[in-house]
Amino acid sequence: MSRPPKTTLVFLNLPVQSSSWLMGIDFQFFNLKQVFKGIKSIPDGVHLLHYSEASTEPDTSDKQNALSSLRYGHWIECKEGFVHIFFWDEELHQLVMVEENSLDYSKGMAHLGDDYKYMVNYPGDAEEWTKLTNMIDFEIIEEYLPTKNGSGAVSTIMPSREERIALTEILNRNQTSDKTPPVKEDEEEINYTIIQHEKHREDRTGQELTDDHFDKSWYLQELYGHDNELLIAELQLAFVNFVAVGSFCSGMQWLSLAKLVSTSKSFLDRNKNFFFQFLCTFHLQLIKLPSELLVDELNLHNQLNIKIYVEVMENFSDIFDAMSGNCCGKMKLKGNLQNIWHNIVATNKKFGIDLKQLKRLVDEENFEVFNLEDYDENDEDMPVIV
Repeated sequence: MSRPPKTTLVFLNLPVQSSSWLMGIDFQFFNLKQVFKGIKSIPDGVHLLHYSEASTEPDTSDKQNALSSLRYGHWIECKEGFVHIFFWDEELHQLVMVEENSLDYSKGMAHLGDDYKYMVNYPGDAEEWTKLTNMIDFEIIEEYLPTKNGSGAVSTIMPSREERIALTEILNRNQTSDKTPPVKEDEEEINYTIIQHEKHREDRTGQELTDDHFDKSWYLQELYGHDNELLIAELQLAFVNFVAVGSFCSGMQWLSLAKLVSTSKSFLDRNKNFFFQFLCTFHLQLIKLPSELLVDELNLHNQLNIKIYVEVMENFSDIFDAMSGNCCGKMKLKGNLQNIWHNIVATNKKFGIDLKQLKRLVDEENFEVFNLEDYDENDEDMPVIV
């Protein structure tokens, strides 16, 4: 039989309680109905299928409500004529993608014609999704996520490799008896790049160590110098996993990557095309980011501390302040950079942030002036008065 247009997702063996699930694809969420057989007409590219067993309020546009429970996700590759079939595994209590040469796949294909009318059309904004994921292909998925049967897995509670290493070290230090549970080496984890912001190069003088601390260009080059676009691809993957699945470690990686870029001034001076590409992606992400996921006081497991984000914005603001007084470089590109930065400044207002008020006060020798009347008592970097 001829296959349906674009890509089709078929679901087999869904349990009765699935009618209360909150399922989604890309950034869209929808409640399932009693008769649900799949999703059809999915555009080409990589897409993220995600679901939660917990029922939610009818308003599925409420992302805070949607992400308050455990969610599972499958990154899939979509091409013209592809049919991916998912089967509910009672033992694993999860959806799994079945292999094309399996009995379950043949069963799904045999009923595809009858089931097609009970499938929902792809509900997302294909153009928006493409802009937010244009650097992600399935090789990127395989690089960072555990893959099986042609899909990349992610969940709300899946840890990053960095978290797994840290947990192993803590357990090893605290291991006082045979009762201490070991960390399983084969457990799934997200293989994000480990970024150590306090790292410095060996055999450096005092001034060089200071320079290394304030400008991480050498470190960005060390991690991504072989492929700058890989940084943007990882930024995009982390952002989607954070917003759609509620992966906290993904949100932290997204912020960590932004911080690394924001503290790499000399690299950005030399690579303005990359800087522009990064800011365009970052701006689109800020437009999409629900404001309730960036807060001053954390209430949910998937929220980020706005103070870390503000630090990143301050760093970028300093770069653009310096750029405004520098006439070097291609004027058209410089103008494009300034325009996208102005757009980012405007977008930040939805988070209650006025970047124009975040500018650091400096004296004639370019040293930061500490405001004794307006400061955070919990700021570890504030000066000590004796």
